[in-house]
Amino acid sequence: MPVRIDGVRVVKFADLTDHDAQCDGFASLCELQGALREHYPGLQDGEVVSVISFTTHAGD
Repeated sequence: MPVRIDGVRVVKFADLTDHDAQCDGFASLCELQGALREHYPGLQDGEVVSVISFTTHAGD
């Protein structure tokens, strides 16, 4: 499925927001942080993460 990258933000893990979580399909920031820590063991609050926003283009 083709996608268009709409934006990339580099933020500290501790600076992720509830909005970031909701845009990624999570009910809360706590849920997003838990999922990221499960996927990336050892992820610390001061480490940077990339937040990528994109739009899908079905049929292109």
